[in-house]
Amino acid sequence: MNPKAKGLIIIGSVVAAAIGIGIPCGLVLGNLLKSPKTDYGSVSGDTYAYDMAEGRIKYDACKGEYSSLLPEDAFNISLDLLSGIESYRLQGYGQALALVVQQDIRSTIIRDGERYFEESYSKSSLVQCAWRMYQDADDVVQYRGTIGSSVEEASFDEANGQSYSYESYSERMGRLISDRSIYLVSSYTVIDGEGSSLKKTDGGYSLDISLDPVLSVVNYVKQMKMVSDLPEYPSFYSLSIHMELDDDLLPISLTTNESYYATTSMGVGSTVNGSMTTYFDLDGEFQIPSLNEPEAYEARG
Repeated sequence: MNPKAKGLIIIGSVVAAAIGIGIPCGLVLGNLLKSPKTDYGSVSGDTYAYDMAEGRIKYDACKGEYSSLLPEDAFNISLDLLSGIESYRLQGYGQALALVVQQDIRSTIIRDGERYFEESYSKSSLVQCAWRMYQDADDVVQYRGTIGSSVEEASFDEANGQSYSYESYSERMGRLISDRSIYLVSSYTVIDGEGSSLKKTDGGYSLDISLDPVLSVVNYVKQMKMVSDLPEYPSFYSLSIHMELDDDLLPISLTTNESYYATTSMGVGSTVNGSMTTYFDLDGEFQIPSLNEPEAYEARG
């Protein structure tokens, strides 16, 4: 597998650690909550994947005016363009709400040549999760850490790193760090007639996509189940994406809104609603931090 050919992974908007925030309230309401279980085992992600080779042909044919592209074309082409940028950074800022508990979320992805880095942090008064992953030409090493006093701080133990082959990590997490997207966005998964559109704006393009809540997340739920030690995959009610793109179709920002139901290992379930905005920093030389070197989050918005 050649990670360079893949492009970039967009971090799941509501990092799976947010699922756990329903536990305490769920213990009280557990008998009232019944999980709408989704069978993802019968769905093959490859069947519903976007044809990037066809997308590149469409992109070349547009000759700089992209309004005629379908929403799924614009989404995948925009992210695929990042494969030609040797250094970039993505930073995500989000919140999730399960019953009355709010979870704050931070995430970063950095590319430095053929090396990739990802961190996912999540914190509330009840649950804290921290992950860092490092991908190079040979494998991916994953670390689970401890959140500090802020959602933007965490500590890790070098001895606790787990190394995975590309294949095993992809199966475990639903994708490589270098993959274009964890969501399946294609003609099979985009819901027409529900606000999915690509529009020209003064600054570039505005993209909105409503996605099938089963077919689009068959890779994402693998990550969610693993990160939060869930006994089964969560079931999605809805998932939508909003992107701001520049005149060349390069991504500026991406906002995801999602709603799903998850059951914990204690058999307690709750609905989680969350939103996350990821900003694309494409100008500059971004360095991958060492294991316990903090990644600074800028003021955004």
